[in-house]
Amino acid sequence: MLWRKMEIRSKLSRTSAARLLLLGFVFLAPVVLMRSKSVTFDEVTHLPSGYSYLIQHAVQYNQQHPPFIKEICALPLLLIGVRTPGNFPDSEWNFGEEFLFSQDADKILFWGRLPAVLMSVGLGLLIMRWATDLWGKSAGLFALFLYAFDPTITAHSQLVTTDIGVACFSTLYLYLLRGYLSDPGWKRLCLAGLGLGMALGAKF
Repeated sequence: MLWRKMEIRSKLSRTSAARLLLLGFVFLAPVVLMRSKSVTFDEVTHLPSGYSYLIQHAVQYNQQHPPFIKEICALPLLLIGVRTPGNFPDSEWNFGEEFLFSQDADKILFWGRLPAVLMSVGLGLLIMRWATDLWGKSAGLFALFLYAFDPTITAHSQLVTTDIGVACFSTLYLYLLRGYLSDPGWKRLCLAGLGLGMALGAKF
C-alpha cells in the first residue's frame, strides 16, 4: 500500500513538472522571439489606440475593433512613463507613428506585447483544464502539449492584436457556458454572461 502511494505521488510530480515545463515554453517562446520582431502593421495603431482609451476615457481611434484587448495590452504602459504626443491627430496611423517612434518603440512594444503572452498562457491553462475535466489528466497534458507547440499560437501570442484575446475569451465563454448547461444555477449563469461579455469585447 505504501509503495502504491509513493508511485502515485511520483506520477503526480512528473505530471506537474511536465505541465510547468510546457507552460514555461508557452510563455518564454514568444517572449524570446518578440524581442527581435519589429512593429507589425496592426500594432502601429492597436497599442497606441489602447493607450489613448486609458488616458482619454474615449474610443477615438481604431473603432473597427472593440477596445478590450487593446486596453489590456496598453495597461503596462501606464507604469513605464511613456509620453503622449502634444496633440491628438485625426488619423489613428499618424497618432500611432508619433506615439511609438518619438520615443523608445522597442521598450513600448515589449511591455505592450507581454499581456498578449499572458493571455496565451491563460488559454493554455484553460485548454488543459477543460481536457482534464473531460478525459483525465493525461488528456489534459496532451492537449497542453499540442497547444504549446502550435506555431499559430506562438506567432500570434507575441503581437498586440485581437487574435489571441478573442481565442482566449471565446474559449473561456464556451467553457463557462458548458458548466452552466451541465449544472444550471445563477452563479454559473452570471459567470457565463461575464465570459460572453469579454468575448464580445475582444473582437467584432
